[in-house]
Formats: sequence, structure tokens, C-alpha cells
Amino acid sequence: MTELEELTKIRKLLEWLVRDKMRTVQGAEFKESDVGVLTK
Repeated sequence: MTELEELTKIRKLLEWLVRDKMRTVQGAEFKESDVGVLTK
């Protein structure tokens, strides 16, 4: 596996985790700063 494929896989996993977290905290207060940290 190339480095690019590895990074793409990691990025997809992170995006899935972020979506999962957003779904989990839906209805609760979700600070914009949290999103900024996760998407940097």
C-alpha cells in the first residue's frame, strides 16, 4: 500500500469518527472549536 492510500484510509476513518461524534452529540451543545480541532 502506498503512503497516499494509507493517508486516504486514515482520513476516511477520521471523517467517519467525526460524523459518528456529531450524531452522538446531536441535541447536545456542540462547540465550533471542537469541529475546528477535528478538521485541521
